[in-house]
Amino acid sequence: MADLDERRLRLRNAVLQWLYAELLAGRSKSAPTPQTIMRYPGCSISDVGWDELSDAVDNLDRVGYVRRGPRAGRRIAQLALTTEGQLAAQSFGGQQVRDATEAAARNDPHIVMGRDGTVNIVHNSAHAIVGGGNGQAPDEHNRRMLIIGLAGLLVAAISAGVAIIRWAPWDGKSDTAPPAGPVTTQSLPTTQSPVTTTSPTTTGPRETWYNLVEYTASGGGNGFNTVNSIRIGVPTRTFPGSIVGYYQSSLSEQNDRATWTVGGRCTKLSVWVGKDADSSSSAGVGRFYVRGDDADLAAPVEKSMTDAPEEITADISGVGRLTLLDTRALSDARNAWGSPRVMCWDPPGSKR
Repeated sequence: MADLDERRLRLRNAVLQWLYAELLAGRSKSAPTPQTIMRYPGCSISDVGWDELSDAVDNLDRVGYVRRGPRAGRRIAQLALTTEGQLAAQSFGGQQVRDATEAAARNDPHIVMGRDGTVNIVHNSAHAIVGGGNGQAPDEHNRRMLIIGLAGLLVAAISAGVAIIRWAPWDGKSDTAPPAGPVTTQSLPTTQSPVTTTSPTTTGPRETWYNLVEYTASGGGNGFNTVNSIRIGVPTRTFPGSIVGYYQSSLSEQNDRATWTVGGRCTKLSVWVGKDADSSSSAGVGRFYVRGDDADLAAPVEKSMTDAPEEITADISGVGRLTLLDTRALSDARNAWGSPRVMCWDPPGSKR
């Protein structure tokens, strides 16, 4: 998204979040207009015209966040969020969904928040009667309608909490300076199974996925830059909330590097690695390292421009300092770290 100025990026993200709110309300396809986007509580842009709205939709289509459907007259076509589009939309609204649902669970013993982030409705409660009629275990259709109804109650919370966050590199200047947005991996479930107890859940701490690009690194080199999304490898896949390594880097001169102080409160790392598919060069092999307290946590991975993206997972239990490092020659294609996430009891640092 390096070619988007601030206004275009904010409008693109407002359209994306509006489509996500429409999806939560049960409308899988919607055709935006300047008026509906400007009225959306998460939009802080005025005087939106058809041309710039069309430009924002073209951008969402180009990065694979939406699919176009039948046109609404001569205006904007009906749009449906892709899976990648939903992930990107959740990067702005997903945390608000989870927080609002947890608040509802604390205030109503018939709404139970599971340890994995799911929402359960207790049998024979008012919510179950609305969703299932007689309090019996609902079928697939009723479960879906029940969740849509709950989602509708949360749309206001999502809208009130949406904020557009711009990203800047840790240090130095890059050959590209794309903006970035945060990502969260919690999403509203599409189907649920009812529980059989009326006891409210406890509200103690629990492990949660955190995207590392949302949190300030405690140290690093000059060659890492956060990006809103990145396309990796062949066949190409797009990952939101990612990192590009663009400096010449080696084990002796570690320019493409960042370290987070996780303080032993995290247990797992997941990240996809490979070459940036939009690099101007297609040469070279990148080498990717994951280290905990200066020791390798996983075998280094090598990737060329023609390789598919590969996921690196590592057990980081007890690790105090987590480091991502890659190496590349000056003329090589850029290295890419797709959606780096850690499972932690607490955030892996201060919010950016």
